[in-house]
Amino acid sequence: MITVYQELMRTRIAPWFREAGFRGSGGKFVLPSESHWALLGFQKSVHNDRDEVRFTVNLLCVSKQQWASLHAAEPFLGERPSATVYYGREVPRARIGELTPSGEDKWWRLRSGRSVEPIVADLLHDLAEHAIPWLRSAQR
Repeated sequence: MITVYQELMRTRIAPWFREAGFRGSGGKFVLPSESHWALLGFQKSVHNDRDEVRFTVNLLCVSKQQWASLHAAEPFLGERPSATVYYGREVPRARIGELTPSGEDKWWRLRSGRSVEPIVADLLHDLAEHAIPWLRSAQR
């Protein structure tokens, strides 16, 4: 059974990211770059149930050269980083809420029987105004 969250990702969020130049699906997206891993990952709450899904967005941007060095020293890290994993201070990352004017952690809530439109509008606004500019800036 496809959930509201899965449907939203498949029909609204993933196409929006592809139009913005990203690749990916399933809540994991990469902004293609020769020099950096510029990643964006959706994180669902562990407290979700069939009536409500809470989620936030994590961002990570690290040079491919720096990541190769980290991977060589600690191969368990994998060939490619993940936006939802904390690797320490040397790997720049952020939660989307930190990038908004309030600077507070931000989680969206999808609830059964409620319109997703206000959530989609707010999410896409924050992605366009805060997340993508942060990823582009971190690549410099």
